[in-house]
Order: sequence, then structure tokens, then C-alpha cells
Amino acid sequence: MPSPPRPINFLQNILEGRDPEINRPVPIRIIQEAELTSDAVDIFLVFGHALPLGISPGFSENGRLVALAITDGQECRIIEFAESKHGKPKSPSSQALESRKLLQENLLCRDAGDLLAFDMGPLAMALYNDLGVRVNNAIDIQSSFSAVNRKPSLTIKDALGDSVKLFHNNIQDIFLQTVYHNEDSMRYKDLAHRAWISQFLASFGNGITQFTNSKRINTKALSDQHLALVAKAARDTTRLEQMKPVYTTHQISQHSSTKDTMEVKAALFNNRMRSDRKVQMTLSNSVGAFTMPATVGLVAGRSTHINTTNSSVNLSNTAVGVITSIGRDDPTTAEARRAATILRILQGQQNLLEDSPWIQNIWFITSIAEISWPDDWDQKGPKPLKNTNFKLNRPLNSSQQSAVNSMLSFSHGERLTIIRGPPGTGKTSVISAFVQFAVSLFNRTGIWLVAQSNVAVKNIAEKLAGDGFQAWKLLVSKDFRFDWHEHLYGQLIQQHIIQSDEFKEVSRARLQDVRVILCTLSTLSSFFIKKFTTSIPFETLIVDEASQIEVGDYISIFSSFKSSLRKVCFIGDDKQLPPYGQEDLQDLQSIFEISHLQAQTECLLRLVISSLRQSMIVNSNPTPIILSLVILLHVVLWM
Repeated sequence: MPSPPRPINFLQNILEGRDPEINRPVPIRIIQEAELTSDAVDIFLVFGHALPLGISPGFSENGRLVALAITDGQECRIIEFAESKHGKPKSPSSQALESRKLLQENLLCRDAGDLLAFDMGPLAMALYNDLGVRVNNAIDIQSSFSAVNRKPSLTIKDALGDSVKLFHNNIQDIFLQTVYHNEDSMRYKDLAHRAWISQFLASFGNGITQFTNSKRINTKALSDQHLALVAKAARDTTRLEQMKPVYTTHQISQHSSTKDTMEVKAALFNNRMRSDRKVQMTLSNSVGAFTMPATVGLVAGRSTHINTTNSSVNLSNTAVGVITSIGRDDPTTAEARRAATILRILQGQQNLLEDSPWIQNIWFITSIAEISWPDDWDQKGPKPLKNTNFKLNRPLNSSQQSAVNSMLSFSHGERLTIIRGPPGTGKTSVISAFVQFAVSLFNRTGIWLVAQSNVAVKNIAEKLAGDGFQAWKLLVSKDFRFDWHEHLYGQLIQQHIIQSDEFKEVSRARLQDVRVILCTLSTLSSFFIKKFTTSIPFETLIVDEASQIEVGDYISIFSSFKSSLRKVCFIGDDKQLPPYGQEDLQDLQSIFEISHLQAQTECLLRLVISSLRQSMIVNSNPTPIILSLVILLHVVLWM
């Protein structure tokens, strides 16, 4: 057997203290997956104990797991996994399968001893997705300390307190990105750092006690069916996160400065700055151009305060050239809620099949014949009010009326409704008509209108107001509206707006007589959303722009509101914008790509005539002869 390669001595630089473990050099050996054989006594003997192991992943540019660091604080091994030249997955060889089996049995699923990692949920799913291996006794470090903030630097601070000195900039650097380049001679450093601090937290001070009550991830206990769903959702999240830029150059409209503080105004909303972010500024003064590091302070709308500790430079005498922030954007509330739901599933705190029939019927069956709903769910729905003079302001065509009827129905066959309708077919009119019928004729409440974009939600609000319906509120993110898009919200809907900074203190009186809530998918994931669901129960969900929403984004919604939700309608145009990232990731799905649900689809038929006319199949006759309804439906489904 060839002798192992000479180790690289590694000494961490993120903590300072007197503890011997903090100052101990750790030898690192980088080994290839093919070296994991039954004779590989080095790695299996080195970690052949029950002490905590810290692990950390390294990913390729396209989000595939290509390296894994493992350490007990005494030794560190980095395993590199083979990848095709073009970064695409390839079928593992029999040798690779055997190596992965040994890795699982001897290290990842050992009989005793914990595995610890930051973001253990996505890591466990990457191990399953990319290597086909499972984990046991795996602890997600952040959730052991905070249910809200998952920033590694804050978790480390919570764990260690003031007992050791933390170098916050260095900590931010090692977690900046997880891309692992084989050709980089220093590729091991960040990977080893993340694995080292993971195990150190479990062995320092009261660390062992702190993690005793942590929920463990045991993917060996999950069925292949469950893992397939969770792994796909987690993988999509990881790959979308990888697509976020690490460095963002900002466009600035104006700036003003004092000696050590600068205030700038961002020019573009999608290019705005985020608080607590490190930035690199290119400045110029009478001497010339120079670069200076700084940090982002308070952000209020377009205005951003930037602070620097370099007292030798007077910012009041400088001009701004370029400002570049360092670090990916934090997850949106929807992304964070989705990740939290996946983590709870992996920790055994939620059962997908038992908890939500919505999840079961969308993800766990393959035929419409298998769709089933709880027997105790009412299929009749509320009866229409007597002696009502309700009438729509604008008539509906036959396909729109059919869509509204399906949306109003509580029968099991129409409990989940999908409506296709490209531009010009009156999708927003259908939503407004449904709301008016549901509330004014059937006295319903608990209707939530949701879309991916703020603009789509605002358009629905304007439609409701224009049709004279007033029993609704529009929940808007302060970050989106204040100082950026206030001009979008005209007088017609102003009185209905509740901004996110008001959520915590919103009163029941303000929600009196409200039957309908409008918000984005991200706002629906707000920590304070229960303030609204208490008064307006989450009973009916209408999703506009459904083609733009990746189907995995619904997992947390169907899990959170499983006890109250009784009707869901998806509305959109699958020929328009797909979910964000589909162009790069290819296999992202919207609800329109779930094949067994297509029989649940209502089609706004005016689309057919419009599309045929556009494609020259029908001439320009303004009143073309419509063939049979059956033929039209076939055309719609074919298109």
C-alpha cells in the first residue's frame, strides 16, 4: 500500500484564546474517493471513535458536491469526489459505489457519535442527491441556538459568548462561499475551517450539553419517496443560492460625506445595498484614486450609510467611483421558511404524508385516480345568501364563468383547480369575479390572493377596487414600497395597504370586516403572518403568476396551513415566464409541469382564438367560427 501523502498543517485563524484546542495545528490530508477502500485504514481508524466530527461541503460551480471535509480537531481529511469534465453528473463506477458505502457505514452513519455542520439539512441532501449516501446523528448547528437567524457568525458568538475572541471578518470570509476548485492549491482552507469550528463548538465549554437536546437528522429512517421530494427541494434551493452573486457592484445616484461616514442613494431597487454587508469602495480625491474597505450601516429605502474605520482618509473630500458589496444576499422570508420546513422534515418533526393532503396529492402520486381528500372535508361549501341583489359590474364569457365556478366549488374533484390563460384572457377579471361571488353571494371569508411579484398583487388589488369590492387588505413589504415604489400604489388602494413594519402591532379593529388578504409569496412567510390568519383564516388560496413559482415553494405553505386550507387555485400562463433559474437549472417545475394534475385544468378559451389568429391558423375575421368545444380544449392542451 502506498504511503499517505504528506499532511498539510492547518492552524485556524477565526478564534483567539488560551484553550489548547484553539491553538493546536491540525494535519490535513486530501484523499480521492477512489482511495476509500476496505484497506483505507488511515481515515477509518483516525475517526474510529465516538467523539463529535465536524463536516463541511465543497460544491462545484453548478452546485454539485465535489468535496467533504471531516475533522475531530486532531486530524482532518478532505475527500474529493470525481466529477465529469463538463461538471455534469455521471453514473458512479462500481468502485465509487463501494467507496461511498464504506463512507456511509464507517463515518456518516457510525453507531455512536454526532456529526455537526452548519446548514446540515442542505448538506445531508447533497450527500444523498450526489453520492447516494445517508447520515445518522447529524446536527444542524444553527437550529441548536436560534430559530430565526442562521448567520454562522452569530451562531458562533451565541455558542462561545465572551470566553474567546472572535475575528468576525475571518469568520465571514470562510462562509462567504462554498465553491471548491480542485486546481486551487489553497482550496482546503475554508473547507477545513468550517469543519473545524463545527466540531469545536461541540467540545468547548458546555458545548456537549448544548447539543444534547438538538434534534438529529437521520436520513436512514426516511423512505426513498420522502427523500426524493425533500432532496429535490433542497437541491433546487442550494443551486439557486449558488447562482446569487458573491460580489455586487451598485449603481449610485448621489452621495454626501462627513469625515468618516458616507451616505449614498441607490439608483436601482434590484441593485440596492443590504445592511451589515462589507463593501469595497473605489474613491478619488486630490491625490488620486484609491480603494477602501467599509461596512454598510443603516439602510432606509434608497439611502444607505457607509462607515469606515480608516481615520487617515477624510471622506468629505472624496468622490465615489465604484461601490461593491461582498457576500450573497440573505434568503428571502419565503426561502428561509422553505429551508426551515425541509429541516423539520429531516429532523423528524413533520411527516409529509400524514401532515398534509395537499403535499400528498401534488408530490406523492402519479395519477389523477389516486387523488384523495379527507372524508371529513365539506364538499358542499356555504349556501348562497338569500335576498341578495349581487351582480357583477362586468359580464364574464363562458370560459371565464366556467373557471369561476371551479374556483367556487368545494367538491373533491375541483378542490385543487388549475387555470391556464395567457395575456388578454381576463385572468385578473376571473380572480375579481371569484372574490365577489365568494364574499357577496356565499358570505365566505379566509380568502388569500398570492403572487410571486408585488406588481401582480398590486394589479389584483386595483381590479378589486375598480370593481367596487372593498373587504380586503393588501400586505406590502416596506423594503419594496418605502422610497422605491410608493408611486405604484395609487389613491384607489391606499386605504387598504398594511406595510410590513406595521404587522407586529396590527389591531383586530383594523381587520374588522376584512374577508380577503393580498400579499406576495414571500410576505406570506412573514413571522407575523399569524396576526392576520387569526382574523382571516387561511382557508382558500388563489395563486396568480403560478408559472413563475417553483413548486417546492409551496411545501412550507401546505405544511404551515394544513389544518385550515380547504381550496387552492393556481392561475397563470405556462407559456410565459418560468420559475426563476429554470434557464440555468433546467429541471425546475411549476405546478403546470406536474403531469397528473393536468386534468384539473380550466382553460380560458379566448386564448385559442387569439393564439390561432397570431399564428395565422385563423384569418383576421373578427368573428371567426368556433369549432366544437372538445376540439378547442384539445388545442389548448396541445399548446
